[in-house]
Amino acid sequence: MPHQNMLAKTSGIVALCSIANFINAADRVIMPIAIVPMTDEFNWSLHWQGWILSAFAFGYFTSQVIVTVRVLSNFYVFCSQRF
Repeated sequence: MPHQNMLAKTSGIVALCSIANFINAADRVIMPIAIVPMTDEFNWSLHWQGWILSAFAFGYFTSQVIVTVRVLSNFYVFCSQRF
């Protein structure tokens, strides 16, 4: 019984991570396409388009750095306790 509960919890986490990864990939593809009608609506110059797209990329980059640092720190703690 405990293994089935653990499997169900793990499957749920994997499913949520997969959905988050799909949304992330979709955002990276759709954002450069969506900026064209947004530019027409808000009258953004090329300068502002660049700032908006770079802000999106910067947010993506910083989230990757934060996750990497956290994973590596957890790995370090795991290895230091193990050996």
